[in-house]
Amino acid sequence: MKTLVSIALVALIALPAAADWTLAEHADSVLMYDSLRLSEFAQEGNRLKSSGRGYLLPAVTVGEDGVLIPYNEGMSVHGEFRQGQMLLTPDNSMAHSWAEFVLHGCSEVSLQYGMCDGSKAEGTKLAFSFYRADAPQGEPVAETTIRLTEREWKSETVNLPGGDLFARVKVEFVGHAGWNWTALVCSGNGEIGTREEARALSPLADRLQEMPTELQPDDVHVSAREGFDILFLGDEPYINYAAKGHVTGSHELQKQAGINLFYSEGALYEWEEGADQPNIPPDSHTFLNMYMCQRENLPYKTAVGMAHCVYYLPEWLVKRENLGMEEHFIRHEDPRHTSFIKPKTLEWSKRALNGFAEFFAPHTAIFVLGQEDQIDQWDCQSDEAKAAFREWLSDRFNGDFAAFAEYVGGVRGCSAFEDAPYLDHFASHEAYGYPRRAAYLKYLWQVQAYTDYLIELKEHCRTVAPDVPVTQRYVVSPAGIAISEMADFDYDYMYGHMSAEGTDGRYGSGRKIWNGIYGFCGLLPTPRGGSIGLCLDREIRRTGMTEEQWETNAWTLLANGCTGYEMQPFFPRWGEAWDGAAMVDEEKTLNEQGRLSAQVMGKVTGVADYCEHYDRYEDVAVFHDSAWQSGSGLGVSWSQSKMGIYTMIREMGYHPDPVTLWEMTPENLANKKILVLAGSVPIAPEAQEAIREYVRNGGTLLALYSAAGQGFPGANSWEFTGENAQAAAEMSFNDPPAVAHLGDVLGIESGGGSARRGSFTYEGTTVDLSEFNVLVDEGRWVDEEAACATLVPREGATVAATFDDGTPAVIVNSFGSGGAITLGFDAGLLANNLWDDGLYGMLDQVLAQTGCRKTYETGSYQVEAGMWHNDAGERLLVLVNHDFDRAHTVKLPDGTEVTIDPWRAAVWTSDKGVL
Repeated sequence: MKTLVSIALVALIALPAAADWTLAEHADSVLMYDSLRLSEFAQEGNRLKSSGRGYLLPAVTVGEDGVLIPYNEGMSVHGEFRQGQMLLTPDNSMAHSWAEFVLHGCSEVSLQYGMCDGSKAEGTKLAFSFYRADAPQGEPVAETTIRLTEREWKSETVNLPGGDLFARVKVEFVGHAGWNWTALVCSGNGEIGTREEARALSPLADRLQEMPTELQPDDVHVSAREGFDILFLGDEPYINYAAKGHVTGSHELQKQAGINLFYSEGALYEWEEGADQPNIPPDSHTFLNMYMCQRENLPYKTAVGMAHCVYYLPEWLVKRENLGMEEHFIRHEDPRHTSFIKPKTLEWSKRALNGFAEFFAPHTAIFVLGQEDQIDQWDCQSDEAKAAFREWLSDRFNGDFAAFAEYVGGVRGCSAFEDAPYLDHFASHEAYGYPRRAAYLKYLWQVQAYTDYLIELKEHCRTVAPDVPVTQRYVVSPAGIAISEMADFDYDYMYGHMSAEGTDGRYGSGRKIWNGIYGFCGLLPTPRGGSIGLCLDREIRRTGMTEEQWETNAWTLLANGCTGYEMQPFFPRWGEAWDGAAMVDEEKTLNEQGRLSAQVMGKVTGVADYCEHYDRYEDVAVFHDSAWQSGSGLGVSWSQSKMGIYTMIREMGYHPDPVTLWEMTPENLANKKILVLAGSVPIAPEAQEAIREYVRNGGTLLALYSAAGQGFPGANSWEFTGENAQAAAEMSFNDPPAVAHLGDVLGIESGGGSARRGSFTYEGTTVDLSEFNVLVDEGRWVDEEAACATLVPREGATVAATFDDGTPAVIVNSFGSGGAITLGFDAGLLANNLWDDGLYGMLDQVLAQTGCRKTYETGSYQVEAGMWHNDAGERLLVLVNHDFDRAHTVKLPDGTEVTIDPWRAAVWTSDKGVL
């Protein structure tokens, strides 16, 4: 609670004439405690305080000449303070408090109340009950409940029978926000008794306790095991399910909704100025949350002070050690933000982890290292950043400045790495002949430098908290796949919820609103997890789901190797954009969303014993070009072109193998059955050479026209100066300035642009595009044409399919010992929005012919399968019917059949059959 330096003087508002006492003046007569811990509030001068944020606090004092001096100017009600005014508040919306006191000879209690002008929440509810002192647990002689929810003074009088009375006040928040300043004047005639008299009559007095200052260590820990695709809780496989947007003390209520992991997002710490490391004191919310986790047998997942690629450190420390980002910020300026590229930031980040480890290491806990990381949003213009970039450039080009200069098209006014121009974020620099290649290099450096920083922190966690898994959390991070593969965290998390945003969205969602699972969390290393929920549009970020939507989202995640889930928000406390998805109502009981959560997620978490190993053949290598799909200006952000190819691969029954920029080497590609290029247009020259070598040595390449870039993969290699999308559409394969483009591999002389096509025909099968064209005209789900305007084959290439006007739609080309199949249409964009058996069948045949394998054949592209098994040999098969309209019948491994309704799942195990 903050006391103002400037104190306002307010005219005295008199108490009722009959008042002999006010409760504000008799804090020492009140027994007050919270409902969660039954922990007694401590007396601090003239106020009572819990170990958290609960108070009985006089809001005004009477100064000289009868004027009122407020504790805080924001505590006025409609601009007015009153004599005897106090703040009576619990810890939070889950931990209501009890205030108890004794009255002698009181026949009337006056209540004046209102919500304070400075309140940022809904208010407080106070339930008064009065009992005869000789029957403190009998029927009350009087009771009333008042709601302090309006910014105006109200009043009420409670008539009492006199004699000796025991008063109990239940103090609770209205709503779920944490700053509910309200005003109460409680006064009456007669006398107030002592606290010891109240303690003697309290029904819970014998259970009251002091909040412990130490917690016992836990015997069970969460762990990641080598060779397993799931975390373990003790010796049991653990499908974890957490919620965001809750309050301290909601542990038992979360369990009612099927949640089995307590998650504290954005957790920070207390770090006294001058101390070597932070600490987590017994009166902190973190301590209370761990206390409640132990009581409710819930593991505790916590952030460790880091988000958006920055470690949050105390403002005094950031300033003293010069740790902040320079000339750039992420999301918003914050004096606690640090720049990971500065060596001292790593040192102090480790000290911050020491404080977390000291508290969490003995307990059942999970660390979340980075939260919502998206490295392409980061920049720092410090001398340390410039020096680190230049050193990285020298290492990358083996100290050969001439090779570097050739790569970037020359560097005007510079002849050494020590003077290489440093970019403002990813803006083009006039010194470079190919400024976008320079931006591409900076992007690579940022990703690798940040990964190195995370690895250092991860290894430090291993040292100071060896029994706590270290996990990484993204929302949508183009480079997240590469970062997690290189850093090897114990568990990774990303976007996995459904989105109905369509063309208004930024993350490649189409008519198949569950597709984020395929292109985001479903690509992470295992163990992995994803979000669950439904985004409606740009304004409504989450809304309630039907039972069918709950099933589709939850089981599709598991079918794609995800054993972790996050739902948000748990309480309706984030505003209209989010609160439709809340699982709890204002009365702190489960609503329909909470009941569906318990029903669906209870079944999901109940199959954990089968989920030790996720069955997949990662045969379909896909170039996961995070530079093209980043916010760096190098690409077109997350597009349906990129997302859709992952959708199509999974719906055909295969599994993708995302090949990141750091894996595009001839050695790594050598054994791939097939390599898919989709969504990308510019491809770096070294990656192009790896592709060329792969095909030359016998590999099969499947290249798709990109509707997002209006061009073909490898049409250029960042050697242009204008807008990326424009250059992608206009650059020609047959005019490479420095390094040969992929036209010779793909069999393309030239091609690009965008055009509407009615159909294409392949080996006698015609794929009708009219349904897709209708969707484009509607503009709800897609607003890009699916086909190129021109596709001119090179001499020797074969036209394998034609559009309805007779122009080439598919080209097959031999190159060295291998070959390439080039599609003049964006199959990913099509698959992101509809199914077509002809289209799927054509590409299914291509993948099968290269030796790609399926884990289970469902017989329908609209029914997805995911399989798991455990070391005991027991198997789990998850089948999800994504068809919007029709039920589908699928043959099970035991020879029986199951019929699955639209947007429903069927779950089969080898020992129990259909569950």
